[in-house]
Amino acid sequence: MPDPMAVLVTYGAVAGSMFEGFPVHLFLIAPPASGKNEILEPLFDLYKTFHISTFNESSLLSGTRHKERAANATGGLLKQIGDGGFGRFILTEFNSVLAMNPDKRREALAALQNVCTGFLDRPVGADGGGGLHWHGKVQVLAACTESIEEHFTALGSVGERFIYCRLPKIDRKGHLKAAVHNSRNGSSAYWKRERKNLVTEMFNRLEVPKCPEDLITPSDESALSAMADFSSSARSSVSRNWKREIEYVNAAEGPARIYQALQRTLCGMRVIGVSNEMSLRYTARVALGSLPGLRRTIVALVADAVCHDIAVTVPLLQQKIPYYSDSTIRRALEELEVHGIMERVNGYRDYWAFTGDSLDNWCAGFDLEDIEEIIKNHRGAV
Repeated sequence: MPDPMAVLVTYGAVAGSMFEGFPVHLFLIAPPASGKNEILEPLFDLYKTFHISTFNESSLLSGTRHKERAANATGGLLKQIGDGGFGRFILTEFNSVLAMNPDKRREALAALQNVCTGFLDRPVGADGGGGLHWHGKVQVLAACTESIEEHFTALGSVGERFIYCRLPKIDRKGHLKAAVHNSRNGSSAYWKRERKNLVTEMFNRLEVPKCPEDLITPSDESALSAMADFSSSARSSVSRNWKREIEYVNAAEGPARIYQALQRTLCGMRVIGVSNEMSLRYTARVALGSLPGLRRTIVALVADAVCHDIAVTVPLLQQKIPYYSDSTIRRALEELEVHGIMERVNGYRDYWAFTGDSLDNWCAGFDLEDIEEIIKNHRGAV
């Protein structure tokens, strides 16, 4: 894996969740067989860490009647963590959740949002009725393919809790060469065990300061504030009807939650030894990775055009991302417009630019390398 960003961001998020307060919830997004599981599997042996495939409220808090309970019943995953406890859920195949029946998927996502918040109350009718309650701290780490793009609106409508780390494009020949080498000499299983042992030992010995604020400077805070303000608005959901017309404009997501997640990820990376410069760079890439795919690419192309003093038009964007139709690009621009990221220049339909506030945030939080990284890694860009 020539680019270590995804590894360092993930383990930085784990370290950042060890601070007092709310944990960091992270998605790793990449095509199948791109190394997502290789990053998450070494974390399986950490204390109160549970690897799960699918779940619902019953698996989190079980309401089975007393006389029907098995001798080895645990009461659900959250009961194993305990009230006031700290644990970790790892979902290496979040696509299995997205593939559930729509009603069951909505139930699972709602339960997941409650877990991320730190509270779950479940009324039950067993044994004459009652309620199951849990409060505590659970970090959720999940891996998913880019099919999650189809569910951004559903995730955002119930309150976005996650930040997203998008793995860069793989070197296909190098990836295949490594696979052939590992299968030839049988070293894959050995190195998996070694990675798991090293990662477990690292986190068991890790000393985390009580407050993350001790690890950042005022300039870091300004950059993080700009990233959070920009990304929270740019990823906010927009409701469309069956004609794909805007039906309702949801209020933009507040920046506080994503600021806290980015701050703790940044500080967690510094705790595990990532340099100040690279940790801030990786945090900016996560902030931009938390935008829906096409919006993220359009934002990067607009920023690139601004840097080169080029007027941004829909035909220009379509030239850069030819696999998207004219109407698809316009819909993404409209969604960025309603949340104050983009505006039409002098009211013209085809000329677009950043609003004043979003341009200020972009300049304060991101740089040219972030633009190049997005354009290079976007599927369908030329």
